[in-house]
Amino acid sequence: TGGITDPSHPLMSKALAKLRDVHHIHQSLLNSDRILKLAQHQENVGQYLRALKFYTISYRIRRDALGDTHVSLAKILNLTGSLQGKRGSPQEAVQILEMAQNLLNLNRRKEEVEASREGARGRMHFSEKEILEEAVTARNMGVLEEQMGNFEVALKHYHESLRLHKTCRETSSSTHVGTPSKSSRLDLRKIHVEKSSSFGPESSDRATNEQLESIEGSMEIVIESSMTTYDVLYFTDLNIGLSEDGNIDFDVDLAITLHNLGQIHARHFSSFSLALHSYKNSLRGMTEALGCDHPNVAALLGNMGNLYKQMGDYDKAYELYQEVLRVEELNFGSEHPEVAVTLHNIGTIEYCRGNLSDAMRLFQDAMTIQVKIFGTESALVAVASNSIGEVYERMDNVEKALLAYGVTLHIHSSTLGSSHPDVARMLHKIGMIHFDKRGASGLSDADQCCQEAVRLYTLNGFAEDHFLVVELLRNIADIRAATIVR
Repeated sequence: TGGITDPSHPLMSKALAKLRDVHHIHQSLLNSDRILKLAQHQENVGQYLRALKFYTISYRIRRDALGDTHVSLAKILNLTGSLQGKRGSPQEAVQILEMAQNLLNLNRRKEEVEASREGARGRMHFSEKEILEEAVTARNMGVLEEQMGNFEVALKHYHESLRLHKTCRETSSSTHVGTPSKSSRLDLRKIHVEKSSSFGPESSDRATNEQLESIEGSMEIVIESSMTTYDVLYFTDLNIGLSEDGNIDFDVDLAITLHNLGQIHARHFSSFSLALHSYKNSLRGMTEALGCDHPNVAALLGNMGNLYKQMGDYDKAYELYQEVLRVEELNFGSEHPEVAVTLHNIGTIEYCRGNLSDAMRLFQDAMTIQVKIFGTESALVAVASNSIGEVYERMDNVEKALLAYGVTLHIHSSTLGSSHPDVARMLHKIGMIHFDKRGASGLSDADQCCQEAVRLYTLNGFAEDHFLVVELLRNIADIRAATIVR
């Protein structure tokens, strides 16, 4: 201001106004950051509606302060879209993620124009940040498409995310040299893992060698470039997800994408070799970034265990589940829901290997934890009691098997409703126990259970050619034939 001290002077007034604007923007960004952290906390504890409100407020504050095309808005849109997917609103989630994609595309075009004007690459470090956010957006789109049953589309999104990660790392490697910095996208929450004992039939791998090489190349780039500078993705007020010491120098986002890719290959394409390859590369990334004892690592090991079980390699699955149990008990204690699920998974391995006494003990331990945490009428308790019934059935202890199945039937009836198809399935199962194990004395009970199951399937609109109905009607015919013979 050239020594001007009079606040009423036009230049001084303009300078003071600019300072007030800068201060207001700075405070707005700090408020947006705090609210964003509150939103993530609410999401972590399952308060999704509250989290959605906080995400929306954070977005509006940042938009009003920086404009509706600022690149940092893409992060909040990504988080909001992901949350809407968790809330069971995939269509709304897709619309939000498309907003993030459009915003990133707009900023990319602006930077390309600016760089062309300068006759050089210009501020390409911002492009790297945008590329990484595009990779996150592509992965989130894949998750939503998978949720909606569009598995081929989801697979394309996951591969697009890998391609963007690779591009980002190649760009970073060619433009930066120095000490490793930290990833601002690190999500220290446990990856959602669906630990299931039911698996689909095998089929041939459906990905090409080129896709497989793409996976390998993406992870190798990250490993080889671990000593290059990796600028934080967002501005200092948006460094959410960093470890307390700030020493995370590995891109966990890539490991999460590989994890999701492994899941879709295993669940929906039965491409076991590609799934295992993706899981192993993801595990390398997670272990490098978080250490061997982090819950995310346990989650990945659990999915790998599920895959080995699906492939029939029970010894390897057992080995991995034991490591999962060690890490979960270390982090959560011995009476945590995740520990119960892992105990149940180990029980399924023992059941498949014919170690029925060990399987029974593990199922009962899992059920004890679940009853203590969730009460006696939880869906998880129903799963455990059903497994216990199957062990008793295999041991030819009919009465205890029927008691265990009766617990499952009661829980299904009380939690799902007495007309639910799962109730029909349990009635069919119980009816066949009466028929197969009790002989002539069980025929009446078998017929009664199976007839009620037919009624419930019909009530739920199951056609006569539905495989469950076909099998049930065949079993009823066998029961009737046995009754006539008697």
